[in-house]
Amino acid sequence: MSDDVDRAQERELLDRELALAAQRARTPRGVTLSTTCEDCGESIEPKRRELLPYTQCCASCAHDRERDERCL
Repeated sequence: MSDDVDRAQERELLDRELALAAQRARTPRGVTLSTTCEDCGESIEPKRRELLPYTQCCASCAHDRERDERCL
């Protein structure tokens, strides 16, 4: 059973790494990615920028945006 769990965790890690590599490959050369949230002006979390290089807002503001869109 633990072998199945280990293989599943390894596969999940590989899938995540492949998705990140694909996202990096789609990043146009010469594009400067912002480190500051356009909504609140605070710094965008480094992990969020790594996972979502084109994001323009911090996690908190993204959550607020999603909540607001659901209420429309």
